[in-house]
Amino acid sequence: MLDPRIPFKNRYFAGVLAFLLPGAGHVYQGRYFKGILCGVCVLVTFFYGMALGNWSVVYWKKDPTNFLNPYYAQVFVGLPALPSLVQARRYESRSNVDEMSISRPINAPFHGSLRMHNRSAGLTDGVVTGQIQLTPGTHPSEGRVVQGTFAGSLDKREITLKLGGTPKLGKAVSADPERELDVDVVDSSDPPQAIGRLTGKFPRSFLDRFEAPPDGPPDDHYYLDLHRTLGKFHELAMTFTMIAGLLNILVILDAVEGPAYGYGDGGEQERKSEASGEKTDKTVPPAQPPPADAPKKAQELAEKKAREAAEKKAQELAEKKAREAAEKKAQELAEQKAREEAEKKAQELAEKKAREAAEKKAQELAEQKAKEAAEKKTQELAEK
Repeated sequence: MLDPRIPFKNRYFAGVLAFLLPGAGHVYQGRYFKGILCGVCVLVTFFYGMALGNWSVVYWKKDPTNFLNPYYAQVFVGLPALPSLVQARRYESRSNVDEMSISRPINAPFHGSLRMHNRSAGLTDGVVTGQIQLTPGTHPSEGRVVQGTFAGSLDKREITLKLGGTPKLGKAVSADPERELDVDVVDSSDPPQAIGRLTGKFPRSFLDRFEAPPDGPPDDHYYLDLHRTLGKFHELAMTFTMIAGLLNILVILDAVEGPAYGYGDGGEQERKSEASGEKTDKTVPPAQPPPADAPKKAQELAEKKAREAAEKKAQELAEKKAREAAEKKAQELAEQKAREEAEKKAQELAEKKAREAAEKKAQELAEQKAKEAAEKKTQELAEK
């Protein structure tokens, strides 16, 4: 049941807007706070997952054997996920193959390896890092498809190489942030002769790799390296982007149908009025001027609040006094019990001392009698 308090306008158009850009449908309906909140939550979750996955976890690739393709959830983010469809089409096109020429100059950082065919140039095989510059060649028919230079380091030694011949470039569109390049190292003769081969990678443009599918076997080196590098974070990144798409489904439904809970969940009275066909007027009545007795009512309300506050204060004071009295009573009982125990202890000690004194006195009397008897016996024996 639609909530008449919400200005849905064209709710299906709002649903389309919510699909294309999370939160846009709510903004169109005038529900600005909810629209901005939903948009921020969905987009932040989506792009955080993208960044966590090195911008390589959202893509569309046909796989008839996989019915749990993550893109089925990711696509509901709307415009941020739709470039995957365009990139998938570009990736699968017949023109996206390894290239043997260049259509525009290349000036980019480069890293890779150098393999020399002719050692007379004073160079050896090794790892190179530096800047590569290539332009289309002036004599393609003679095999001079490209020409250019490489300036950088070979095993920490500064070198400059002259490049030419026929290059080999990897696919233009792929998820790999770097593009492969093989090109000949040539000498200064005319025509130039190949004396080595430069193999490596240079950065791929962001538009050619954003949401593009990764290469499949046997060229899936980048995707395997990505799994090894990210580990469990790869799956976590993909989960974030899927959650963003599923959240936007709820946003779309809210823009089309309104909140899932609220209106229509009232009590028995609302259900009875709907069953009897009565229409409840949900419109807000126009503002009415205050009645003449408004000051009196306000005063009565203030007095009532003051009475309630005074009663509450009195009740709190009574409770406080009752607590204090109870604590005092408990303390007195504890003290009385302590006194009784002390008196009982003192009485026991006195009785014990009295018993000990009586026993000592009796013992002394017994000893005295025994001594007198012994003396008397001795005297009798002596007289005898």
